Amino acid sequence: MRRFGEGLLKGKRALVDVQAGGPAADYGPRGINGRIEQLLFPLTHDALFYPGMDVLPTHAVYGAGHVSAAEEVDAIKAAWRVRLAGLFHRRKPNAHSETAPDLAYRRRAIADGDSPNRSRQCAGGRRRSREAGRGGRARRKPQARRGAEVSRA
Repeated sequence: MRRFGEGLLKGKRALVDVQAGGPAADYGPRGINGRIEQLLFPLTHDALFYPGMDVLPTHAVYGAGHVSAAEEVDAIKAAWRVRLAGLFHRRKPNAHSETAPDLAYRRRAIADGDSPNRSRQCAGGRRRSREAGRGGRARRKPQARRGAEVSRA
């Protein structure tokens, strides 16, 4: 099974557009809600990147519930049009371009002859024993508790 960037949707691009009710400060690095990329990680990584798609940076509209002026709506529409137009004209990305690079998720690297289903190795290169329980530790035999033996005289 191919996954983590190598799936059937490899080469396709995905863009997430989200409207957030709170201000942009609430979704910043020190905001009350955390970064928008962290909130959307299950969607962008697990649903889009896992089957192989290249995930573009999220387009977010902050304070969407409080937009009332026609000028604000027009500015949001203009920013969306610029973002969509930039999707089809990939240029060398820089900090100010509308065509930012894809989100950098780590792809699964499988070497020749290496299978993701092979038995795992413990630290130090040792193989897990079949008797090993969770965590790769061998099960110990139960020992008698101290003081359990009573001598009769």
